[in-house]
Amino acid sequence: MGDGVRAAGASRRKNRCPCLPKEASFGETFEWATRRPPYSTSLGQSCSLRARRLNVARRVRYLHSRSPAFPLPRSSVPRDDDAPAPRTAEVRRATGETDVTVRLGLDPEGPPEHECATGVGFFDHMLDALARHGGFALEVRCDGDRDRTGPHHTIEDTGIALGQALDEALGEKAYVARYGDAHIPMDEALARAVVDLSGRVHFSCEADFARERVGDFATEMAPHFWHSLAEHARLTLHLDLLKGENAHHQVEALFKAGARALREAVARDVGRDRVPSTKETF
Repeated sequence: MGDGVRAAGASRRKNRCPCLPKEASFGETFEWATRRPPYSTSLGQSCSLRARRLNVARRVRYLHSRSPAFPLPRSSVPRDDDAPAPRTAEVRRATGETDVTVRLGLDPEGPPEHECATGVGFFDHMLDALARHGGFALEVRCDGDRDRTGPHHTIEDTGIALGQALDEALGEKAYVARYGDAHIPMDEALARAVVDLSGRVHFSCEADFARERVGDFATEMAPHFWHSLAEHARLTLHLDLLKGENAHHQVEALFKAGARALREAVARDVGRDRVPSTKETF
């Protein structure tokens, strides 16, 4: 009887995962190895030591939340310190024509917040669409010379500041998908956008708008905004308006297509090389 108990204990010690906290007793270890809380994977599967340690940390927290009597090891429970930091940026561009402040977050927790106030109503609507469909947290404030020169400088400088913020938030562009593309319909209108975060600046746009203006927004400013953004974000962007009869729908389809393509391109992909380029740099 005693030999059987010792043999069972020895077997458990032998099969014990090397990254289990030392404070855990054999009973807790057995429960740990058999209970499968939601979102967790089996400790028995093959994985890297760090991945197993992070999995253990999550299991410890889960079991502690279910039963406070379950100990929370201190030094032996790894923290998610190596988790990628949120990519954020704040840029202010002040000139004799405008004063623009842009706050951008590419990895918002929960529903992204966005608040855009440029004084150009339709442009604010487009920035809101860009943030929503890009999955970005975005705040834009702009005071400009609209009363004297119209909204041209406001729209252009907002594109410049947003491009600079995007470039700053991406940093070395490590672990990003790099490429993104989207086809977006808006009723009868259809737009296409293709993005490459290569660091090589190029912009092209084919668009024939049904009208010259949508409210206080000149339709020619839609390509100009995206050109300014692409140049200062250091990316390649192709925008094409494939069809459409309503100028509002055409411009909105372009903005949403650009937003969706950016969302795909800036998405983190930790399974890739550090920088997705054979040059190993952008």
